[in-house]
Amino acid sequence: MSVVEFHDYTIEPLYQKIPQERREEIIHLWMKNGALRSLEEARRRVNEVACIVCNSAKEVIGVSTVYPVHSDA
Repeated sequence: MSVVEFHDYTIEPLYQKIPQERREEIIHLWMKNGALRSLEEARRRVNEVACIVCNSAKEVIGVSTVYPVHSDA
């Protein structure tokens, strides 16, 4: 999957290959906006980020996360 541009936004797939500076930016975004309750949870969840959305200034403004679910179905 490659980077997608939409108007002034960029959607970038980063699953399992998030650079450290982006990890820190994502954690800061979550903590600043109260999306997660603890820094510990944010550090764990950042490994589940699949895509980021950036504005025209290249700042992370949104994320999409995924995690495996095992099913017996």
